[in-house]
Amino acid sequence: MFRRSVVLVLGVVALVLASSFVSRMMLSGNLPSAYDTGLTVDTAFKTSEKPLLIEFYTDECTSCQMVTPLVHRTHKNNFNEQLTMVMVDVANPNNAPFMQLFGIQSVPALFVFDHKHMKKEAIEFSAFQTPNTIAHAVREALARIRVRVKQS
Repeated sequence: MFRRSVVLVLGVVALVLASSFVSRMMLSGNLPSAYDTGLTVDTAFKTSEKPLLIEFYTDECTSCQMVTPLVHRTHKNNFNEQLTMVMVDVANPNNAPFMQLFGIQSVPALFVFDHKHMKKEAIEFSAFQTPNTIAHAVREALARIRVRVKQS
């Protein structure tokens, strides 16, 4: 009887640990930082020939967890050749200057930034619904930047 109880308790403990591990692994796939390319704004500014698509996020933000996969799917499928993707974690104190420069008050926040002409366009939060709505908003932002560059 004692032996059966020990085996049962060990089995339950193993299941709890396994489910905790699996849930942690599943959750980490949804964190925005899992999509971070490691490219900083500084590096992209110096090396990219293309305008930047900059996403401000934090892993603790539930909206960021939902929006980030959509933004990255949109970038990959529509703008990979036109824009360089950069992610900025607002929880990192080193990113405070970029938050100030872009006027970040809340996350998620998405910008198209033409660093060669120093023009930026924000993507409205209302566009963060589907990859199609995000793609439409990014195309409009790119068009507005092109118009502003021609006017200057």
